[in-house]
Amino acid sequence: MKKILLISFALSVSGCAATQVIPLINSEASKIELVKHEPSREKCEFLGDVQGTAKASDIGVATMNSRNDMRNSAYNMGANFVTMDTTTAANAMDWTGRNQVAITGRAFKCK
Repeated sequence: MKKILLISFALSVSGCAATQVIPLINSEASKIELVKHEPSREKCEFLGDVQGTAKASDIGVATMNSRNDMRNSAYNMGANFVTMDTTTAANAMDWTGRNQVAITGRAFKCK
C-alpha cells in the first residue's frame, strides 16, 4: 500500500513539473536587445523597470523563458533595448525540483 501511495504521489508531482516555453508576444519582441551595459542616455529614453521570471527543470530553459518574459514586458512598454541588472537562479521551492530564474532590468527606447 505504501508503494502505491508513493508511486502515485511521484507521478502526480512529476506531471506538475512539465516545462513550458514562454512564447514571445510577436516577432518584434524577439528584436529587443538584452545587454549588460546601460545605453547612452543621449540616444535612449528610460521607460521603466522590467522583470522576467520562469520555472523549468532545466536551468537553460528557465533562463530562456525568463528572457522571453522580460522581452514581452519590455515590448508592452514600447522598448527596444533592455539592460539586465540581476539574474537570480534558485530551487523553485514547489516540490517539483524545478529551477526558478528571475531577471531584473531597465527598459529603454533607443533611436
